[in-house]
Amino acid sequence: MSDQSDKHTFALQHILSGIADGLNTAQENLRDVAPYDAFGRPNTVYQLPYLDFELKVTTSSLETNREVPMLKMARIPLHAYYFNLRPRQKEGTLSNEVNSTISGRFVAVVPNEGKPQRMLAFTSKSPEKKQGIYKISLEALCKNVLDEVFADVLVEFNFDKQASDRLNISPIENPPEFTKSEERTNPNGIASTSVSIPANEFEKGQTYVIVANAGNLYSSIAIQYEP
Repeated sequence: MSDQSDKHTFALQHILSGIADGLNTAQENLRDVAPYDAFGRPNTVYQLPYLDFELKVTTSSLETNREVPMLKMARIPLHAYYFNLRPRQKEGTLSNEVNSTISGRFVAVVPNEGKPQRMLAFTSKSPEKKQGIYKISLEALCKNVLDEVFADVLVEFNFDKQASDRLNISPIENPPEFTKSEERTNPNGIASTSVSIPANEFEKGQTYVIVANAGNLYSSIAIQYEP
Protein backbone atom coordinates (compact mmCIF):
# COMPACT_ATOMS: atom_id res chain seq x y z
CA MET A 1 0.00 0.00 0.00
CA SER A 2 2.94 2.35 0.48
CA ASP A 3 3.61 2.44 -3.26
CA GLN A 4 -0.07 3.20 -3.93
CA SER A 5 -0.03 5.93 -1.27
CA ASP A 6 2.96 7.50 -3.00
CA LYS A 7 1.08 7.49 -6.31
CA HIS A 8 -1.96 9.01 -4.64
CA THR A 9 0.13 11.73 -3.03
CA PHE A 10 1.82 12.46 -6.35
CA ALA A 11 -1.58 12.80 -8.04
CA LEU A 12 -2.75 15.33 -5.45
CA GLN A 13 0.48 17.33 -5.72
CA HIS A 14 0.23 17.33 -9.51
CA ILE A 15 -3.35 18.57 -9.47
CA LEU A 16 -2.66 21.34 -6.95
CA SER A 17 0.36 22.41 -8.97
CA GLY A 18 -1.81 22.54 -12.10
CA ILE A 19 -4.41 24.72 -10.36
CA ALA A 20 -1.69 27.08 -9.08
CA ASP A 21 -0.16 27.38 -12.56
CA GLY A 22 -3.56 28.07 -14.09
CA LEU A 23 -4.30 30.70 -11.46
CA ASN A 24 -0.98 32.45 -12.09
CA THR A 25 -1.60 32.43 -15.84
CA ALA A 26 -5.07 33.92 -15.36
CA GLN A 27 -3.71 36.69 -13.14
CA GLU A 28 -0.92 37.49 -15.61
CA ASN A 29 -3.50 37.83 -18.39
CA LEU A 30 -5.52 40.23 -16.23
CA ARG A 31 -2.41 42.33 -15.61
CA ASP A 32 -1.75 42.61 -19.35
CA VAL A 33 -4.58 45.14 -19.68
CA ALA A 34 -3.22 48.50 -20.85
CA PRO A 35 -3.20 51.04 -17.96
CA TYR A 36 -4.88 53.68 -20.15
CA ASP A 37 -7.34 53.56 -23.05
CA ALA A 38 -7.04 55.39 -26.40
CA PHE A 39 -8.37 58.58 -24.80
CA GLY A 40 -5.92 58.54 -21.88
CA ARG A 41 -8.50 57.39 -19.36
CA PRO A 42 -7.40 54.84 -16.72
CA ASN A 43 -8.51 51.28 -17.41
CA THR A 44 -9.82 49.01 -14.69
CA VAL A 45 -7.12 46.67 -13.35
CA TYR A 46 -8.32 43.31 -12.04
CA GLN A 47 -6.87 41.21 -9.23
CA LEU A 48 -7.99 37.72 -8.24
CA PRO A 49 -8.45 37.92 -4.46
CA TYR A 50 -8.87 34.17 -3.93
CA LEU A 51 -9.85 30.86 -5.52
CA ASP A 52 -11.84 28.18 -3.69
CA PHE A 53 -11.37 24.58 -4.85
CA GLU A 54 -12.55 21.08 -4.05
CA LEU A 55 -10.78 17.97 -5.33
CA LYS A 56 -12.10 14.43 -5.41
CA VAL A 57 -9.38 11.94 -6.27
CA THR A 58 -9.47 8.15 -6.62
CA THR A 59 -6.40 6.04 -7.34
CA SER A 60 -6.43 2.30 -7.98
CA SER A 61 -3.72 -0.35 -7.89
CA LEU A 62 -3.99 -3.80 -9.49
CA GLU A 63 -2.38 -7.07 -8.42
CA THR A 64 -1.99 -9.41 -11.36
CA ASN A 65 0.58 -11.52 -13.14
CA ARG A 66 -0.40 -10.02 -16.46
CA GLU A 67 0.68 -6.66 -17.79
CA VAL A 68 -1.76 -3.82 -17.20
CA PRO A 69 -1.69 -0.21 -18.39
CA MET A 70 0.44 2.02 -16.22
CA LEU A 71 -1.06 4.87 -14.23
CA LYS A 72 -0.79 8.10 -16.13
CA MET A 73 -0.85 11.39 -14.28
CA ALA A 74 -2.12 14.42 -16.17
CA ARG A 75 -2.56 18.06 -15.26
CA ILE A 76 -6.16 19.25 -15.36
CA PRO A 77 -7.49 22.65 -16.48
CA LEU A 78 -8.23 25.32 -13.89
CA HIS A 79 -12.01 24.90 -14.13
CA ALA A 80 -12.02 21.13 -13.52
CA TYR A 81 -12.56 19.72 -10.04
CA TYR A 82 -12.78 15.91 -10.43
CA PHE A 83 -9.84 13.68 -11.27
CA ASN A 84 -10.12 9.90 -11.65
CA LEU A 85 -7.08 7.64 -11.98
CA ARG A 86 -8.57 4.19 -12.59
CA PRO A 87 -6.72 1.74 -14.91
CA ARG A 88 -8.94 -0.77 -16.70
CA GLN A 89 -9.18 -3.87 -14.51
CA LYS A 90 -8.63 -7.22 -16.16
CA GLU A 91 -10.30 -10.48 -15.27
CA GLY A 92 -8.73 -12.29 -12.31
CA THR A 93 -7.08 -9.23 -10.77
CA LEU A 94 -7.37 -7.70 -7.30
CA SER A 95 -7.63 -3.94 -6.87
CA ASN A 96 -7.10 -1.49 -4.05
CA GLU A 97 -8.54 2.01 -4.12
CA VAL A 98 -7.70 5.18 -2.22
CA ASN A 99 -10.25 7.99 -2.19
CA SER A 100 -9.62 11.56 -1.04
CA THR A 101 -11.53 14.83 -1.01
CA ILE A 102 -9.58 18.03 -0.49
CA SER A 103 -10.97 21.53 -0.38
CA GLY A 104 -9.19 24.79 0.22
CA ARG A 105 -8.49 28.31 -0.99
CA PHE A 106 -5.66 30.02 -2.86
CA VAL A 107 -5.35 33.54 -1.47
CA ALA A 108 -3.58 36.46 -3.16
CA VAL A 109 -0.79 37.85 -0.98
CA VAL A 110 0.50 41.41 -1.23
CA PRO A 111 4.25 41.43 -2.09
CA ASN A 112 6.48 42.17 0.91
CA GLU A 113 3.32 42.13 3.08
CA GLY A 114 2.52 45.60 1.78
CA LYS A 115 5.79 47.04 3.09
CA PRO A 116 8.41 48.94 1.04
CA GLN A 117 10.55 46.70 -1.14
CA ARG A 118 13.81 45.46 0.37
CA MET A 119 17.10 45.36 -1.49
CA LEU A 120 20.67 44.25 -0.99
CA ALA A 121 23.40 46.73 -1.97
CA PHE A 122 26.72 44.92 -2.51
CA THR A 123 30.02 46.79 -2.80
CA SER A 124 33.76 46.08 -2.74
CA LYS A 125 36.77 48.15 -1.68
CA SER A 126 40.09 48.52 -3.46
CA PRO A 127 42.31 45.40 -3.32
CA GLU A 128 45.20 45.47 -0.88
CA LYS A 129 48.32 43.45 -1.66
CA LYS A 130 50.30 41.91 1.19
CA GLN A 131 52.82 39.06 1.09
CA GLY A 132 51.80 37.94 -2.38
CA ILE A 133 48.06 37.91 -1.57
CA TYR A 134 45.38 40.37 -2.64
CA LYS A 135 42.69 40.99 -0.03
CA ILE A 136 39.40 42.59 -1.09
CA SER A 137 36.90 43.78 1.53
CA LEU A 138 33.19 43.31 0.74
CA GLU A 139 30.10 44.90 2.27
CA ALA A 140 26.42 44.04 1.83
CA LEU A 141 23.86 46.61 2.98
CA CYS A 142 20.29 45.40 3.63
CA LYS A 143 17.79 48.25 3.28
CA ASN A 144 14.51 49.19 1.62
CA VAL A 145 13.60 51.79 -1.01
CA LEU A 146 13.09 54.33 1.79
CA ASP A 147 16.72 53.81 2.92
CA GLU A 148 15.60 52.14 6.14
CA VAL A 149 18.25 49.59 7.19
CA PHE A 150 17.67 46.15 8.71
CA ALA A 151 19.81 44.66 11.45
CA ASP A 152 20.34 40.97 12.33
CA VAL A 153 19.69 39.74 8.78
CA LEU A 154 21.73 36.69 7.78
CA VAL A 155 23.78 37.36 4.61
CA GLU A 156 25.63 34.61 2.74
CA PHE A 157 28.63 35.16 0.48
CA ASN A 158 29.56 32.80 -2.35
CA PHE A 159 31.88 32.61 -5.33
CA ASP A 160 29.95 32.11 -8.61
CA LYS A 161 32.35 29.99 -10.65
CA GLN A 162 30.03 29.47 -13.62
CA ALA A 163 29.41 33.20 -14.06
CA SER A 164 33.12 33.89 -13.59
CA ASP A 165 34.20 31.33 -16.19
CA ARG A 166 31.81 32.83 -18.74
CA LEU A 167 33.63 36.16 -18.37
CA ASN A 168 37.14 34.72 -18.66
CA ILE A 169 39.11 33.20 -21.51
CA SER A 170 40.27 30.32 -19.31
CA PRO A 171 38.41 28.87 -16.28
CA ILE A 172 39.42 29.81 -12.75
CA GLU A 173 41.22 26.89 -11.14
CA ASN A 174 41.48 28.15 -7.54
CA PRO A 175 38.43 29.95 -6.10
CA PRO A 176 38.95 32.92 -3.76
CA GLU A 177 38.97 32.25 -0.03
CA PHE A 178 36.46 34.01 2.23
CA THR A 179 37.25 35.11 5.76
CA LYS A 180 33.54 34.57 6.52
CA SER A 181 30.99 32.89 4.27
CA GLU A 182 28.04 34.30 6.22
CA GLU A 183 27.35 37.04 8.73
CA ARG A 184 24.39 38.89 10.24
CA THR A 185 23.96 42.57 9.53
CA ASN A 186 24.98 45.03 12.26
CA PRO A 187 22.76 47.88 13.57
CA ASN A 188 23.67 49.83 10.42
CA GLY A 189 22.35 47.02 8.23
CA ILE A 190 25.83 46.00 7.01
CA ALA A 191 27.36 42.53 6.77
CA SER A 192 31.02 42.39 5.78
CA THR A 193 33.62 39.85 4.73
CA SER A 194 36.74 39.71 2.57
CA VAL A 195 38.24 37.44 -0.09
CA SER A 196 41.86 36.51 -0.62
CA ILE A 197 43.33 35.78 -4.06
CA PRO A 198 46.97 34.89 -4.82
CA ALA A 199 48.71 37.79 -6.59
CA ASN A 200 50.03 35.65 -9.47
CA GLU A 201 46.46 34.60 -10.32
CA PHE A 202 44.70 37.91 -9.68
CA GLU A 203 47.18 39.86 -11.83
CA LYS A 204 46.35 37.69 -14.85
CA GLY A 205 43.29 39.90 -15.26
CA GLN A 206 40.67 37.26 -14.61
CA THR A 207 37.23 38.29 -13.34
CA TYR A 208 35.79 36.87 -10.11
CA VAL A 209 32.02 37.09 -9.57
CA ILE A 210 30.94 37.19 -5.93
CA VAL A 211 27.30 36.80 -4.88
CA ALA A 212 25.65 37.96 -1.66
CA ASN A 213 22.18 36.82 -0.70
CA ALA A 214 19.84 37.39 2.21
CA GLY A 215 16.84 35.10 1.87
CA ASN A 216 15.39 35.77 -1.59
CA LEU A 217 17.47 38.93 -2.06
CA TYR A 218 20.49 38.53 -4.34
CA SER A 219 23.22 40.91 -5.45
CA SER A 220 26.51 40.28 -7.22
CA ILE A 221 29.72 42.12 -8.05
CA ALA A 222 32.64 41.40 -10.37
CA ILE A 223 36.20 41.79 -9.07
CA GLN A 224 39.08 42.28 -11.48
CA TYR A 225 42.70 43.39 -11.23
CA GLU A 226 43.35 46.95 -12.38
CA PRO A 227 47.03 47.93 -12.76
